[in-house]
Amino acid sequence: MLVERKNMNGRQGLTALALIGMAGSLTACGQGGGASAYPDGPIDMIIPWDAGGSSDLAARQFANHLEDQLDTTITATNMPGANGATGWAELADAEPDGSTIGLVTYDILTNQAMDENATQLEDLDFLMQFESQPLALYVHSEGDFQTIEDLVNADREVSFGTSGLGGVFHQGAGLFAKSVGGEYKYVPFDGSGGQLTALLGQHVDAIVTSPTAPAQYVEDGTLKMLGVFADERSPAYPDTPTFQEQGFDVPAHSSFRGIAAPTGLDEEVRQTLVDALKATYDAEEFKTAAEEMSLQLEYLDSEAFTDRLNDMAPVVEEVLSDLDLTGS
Repeated sequence: MLVERKNMNGRQGLTALALIGMAGSLTACGQGGGASAYPDGPIDMIIPWDAGGSSDLAARQFANHLEDQLDTTITATNMPGANGATGWAELADAEPDGSTIGLVTYDILTNQAMDENATQLEDLDFLMQFESQPLALYVHSEGDFQTIEDLVNADREVSFGTSGLGGVFHQGAGLFAKSVGGEYKYVPFDGSGGQLTALLGQHVDAIVTSPTAPAQYVEDGTLKMLGVFADERSPAYPDTPTFQEQGFDVPAHSSFRGIAAPTGLDEEVRQTLVDALKATYDAEEFKTAAEEMSLQLEYLDSEAFTDRLNDMAPVVEEVLSDLDLTGS
């Protein structure tokens, strides 16, 4: 540049210097603000379930470790209601600036199948899946029913606490009932925390849920896990047989947990988030904490997670229709 400026006249030299100065200023702005500065404040994680349930505990654990990767504060906000629909509607309407992310569970597929006005898959940007859990059936250790045979041969009405109407845990209970030829009463709650509390208080006879929240109560003997909705025993609970092992043809049924954001994220912000989510999943500290909580980790990147959701959508719709949980 020094050689070139020697051949410029005064006006040309001033113009060149001005352009150089502008370029330097733009570069400095690009480094100090905009997408490259993300995150420049706290992040809100919407949890569309009540506090204390399996999904709430798993999401908060993940958020705690995600804070380390993004070097910012992540505030977990519970927004239960309408089988998760309340929280996902809030997430879909949030500004797509990376300041709001949310937990996504299987029930977004349920809501889509049951209500065309609910948040649809195309309304959210699915960034990753971090867990997949086969469901299990639980009873109270001091309740009237202590085995699968007890539930099948009950001489009174059996009540199942469910997490939402038509949600994944309701579907699991319905699949069990259909498979064993039983007719049960379903009592819906806003989340798995509610159904778990009801079982602990013996206000319902049984629940179907994922293993996270009930783990401590199984360990201390308060609750019993009677069967797993899977083709093979869960590595986390190798002593609990599958339904097939017990002579009941109950199909495998699993839930999942992942992270989503509103559609329309700036690409740099999105990539920062995606990288931080993967780094969180890979962190040994998170894996250790997840194992202690009996989380069953399974990573899918954004593309694979989105494909899984799209593939599952028609299957969920068929299950709900078979169980008379939709109008179709």
